[in-house]
Amino acid sequence: MTAALGWLKQALHDLYEQDRQLFELGVGETALCFRLGHHLANRVDGPWDVDAEYDREGTAAHLKTRNPAYGTHMRPDLVIHRRGRGGRTNNLLFLEVKRLRGDSLDDGDVDKAAVAVVRHHYQLGVALALSREDGFAPSWWVWVPDPRGVAVPLHEGSAVFGPSELFGIISGGHPAAGLADAVLGVIGSATVSLILHGSFATGDFRSGRSDVDLLTVVDRPLTDAEAAALEGLVRDAEIGTATGVDLHVVTTEAVAAPSPAPPVELHVGRYDRTSRGRTSSGRTSTRVEVARRVAGEPDLPAELSAARANGRTLHGLSPGEVIAPVPGGWVVARGRHWLTTWLSLTDDAEHGAFMVLTACRIWRFAAEGVHCSKAEAAAWALEQDPSLTAVRQAREQYAGRRASMEAAGIADVLRTVLDHT
Repeated sequence: MTAALGWLKQALHDLYEQDRQLFELGVGETALCFRLGHHLANRVDGPWDVDAEYDREGTAAHLKTRNPAYGTHMRPDLVIHRRGRGGRTNNLLFLEVKRLRGDSLDDGDVDKAAVAVVRHHYQLGVALALSREDGFAPSWWVWVPDPRGVAVPLHEGSAVFGPSELFGIISGGHPAAGLADAVLGVIGSATVSLILHGSFATGDFRSGRSDVDLLTVVDRPLTDAEAAALEGLVRDAEIGTATGVDLHVVTTEAVAAPSPAPPVELHVGRYDRTSRGRTSSGRTSTRVEVARRVAGEPDLPAELSAARANGRTLHGLSPGEVIAPVPGGWVVARGRHWLTTWLSLTDDAEHGAFMVLTACRIWRFAAEGVHCSKAEAAAWALEQDPSLTAVRQAREQYAGRRASMEAAGIADVLRTVLDHT
């Protein structure tokens, strides 16, 4: 039985890795189930068959029924079995697949998996919720038979993948994925939601240029010991090709009713591997900034707004469930503050591309209310004004290609966005 659940987890990993576009397009469960069956068949080891809607059982090929008194026909979405054979030894896994639209599966879907264990003698009955509104976050209800043949729950609505497993799937196995489990290990049951946002969540991660953005929502203030432990985790984390870590810890009260400057329990920012971030010996220099119990953080509303729009749940509630809508005017006002500030810093070659691409993101949000990646924002800005050569140059730098930027071009972009916001 353990092997069958392992095959299912591997198939789900393959589904996201190879068919991610299906989730992005919001297709129905039939299309997702077809591809899941394909991946499951490739993962199953041994003399088993994988079939869809196999509504017969045993050598006599009787119809599967949920309730024989009413003759209710029961079609499994997928099964792992030996065709034409009866008994529990030949029926390994019964799978009911749904695309979760609300908080939980319908009781009838869960019950169907339990009935498969009792009435049709499957070793495992699984009701699988494939995704939520924020993307790929499968959960499952797993039933197994006890010695009397009664279905007992092995999992009841639990996440198929742990936080670090899910981060690894989303990021393509990035070393920083282990940080998610470590954060959850420190805070434990006080964690209401652990959200991955930023470039990993939007699919715009760039090696040597992007960092790891984690937002943790808790139901109580952190203890000093927890804050110190989280600082140590961020400082010592293996982050591979990421340029740093940005960890915010906020309370449910702070995100349920945002203000222009919400309080922050803890912010730990780690910054390394910048273009000037190497020591003379060739080692990476690391700078860590820690802010504890900040009464008001004016940059947080923009981060909450973006996390609500594009964040990916690694544990707990989804961004839309835990973060209240943030007024767009607050986001734009803070963006204009930074645009004005950056006008005096246009000779900062190291951060020129960052300023230009962030300006493009501010512009698009002000115009359309859309949070998007830096690359998407640059393409959109050039559609609005093709004369902005600094945007092209910033996009080239962000892609890892050589491109020089002049202060006048950076200033031109900043002024253009200020004029349009």
